[in-house]
Amino acid sequence: LINSANMVICCLDPDLTIASVNPAAILLTGYHQQEIQGHNWLELFVDEAQRDPIRARIAAQEKIEDEELLMRDQDGCELTLQWTFAPFYEGEALKYLIGFGYDITRLKLIEREITEFNEQLEGKVQERTRSLSDANEQLGQAYDDLKQAQQTLVESEKMASLGSLVAGVAHEINTPIGISVTASSYLQERVTAFKQHL
Repeated sequence: LINSANMVICCLDPDLTIASVNPAAILLTGYHQQEIQGHNWLELFVDEAQRDPIRARIAAQEKIEDEELLMRDQDGCELTLQWTFAPFYEGEALKYLIGFGYDITRLKLIEREITEFNEQLEGKVQERTRSLSDANEQLGQAYDDLKQAQQTLVESEKMASLGSLVAGVAHEINTPIGISVTASSYLQERVTAFKQHL
């Protein structure tokens, strides 16, 4: 079962020296059995930046389950393994730590791609929201301009109606006054002619 498992299974001494590994570790890392066995687990399977915290947790005999740790294979490619450790005691003394490492590199890559896609999607949503907000603002401005033009048109129509009314009233008043002026001029001429006759 150990040899056919597709996860890395390491048997570690208390000082984290690798006592044995299954073939999955050799396939994953690209190292030979001799390059892995007898070496420190931290140096082969844990990125340098994560070594001190995990070493301290193991030394404190903390329960470690589903711990995501980065590593680099023989070609320098970054891999992510999810580690769970099971202690194996002989009496009260810790004899071995059995480490189970699941390769989740592809899952983390997909997770990163989903995160990037979500960020891009969020950016597009924000951009569309901004565009929609700008369009709404322009629409509001156009509506205000339309109301202003409508008000101006109503005022212009009122002024035009008032102009027509004034012209009509002036015409109605001018005609009788003009007739009165003509009549008075005619009467004045007649009075002058009558005076001359007298």
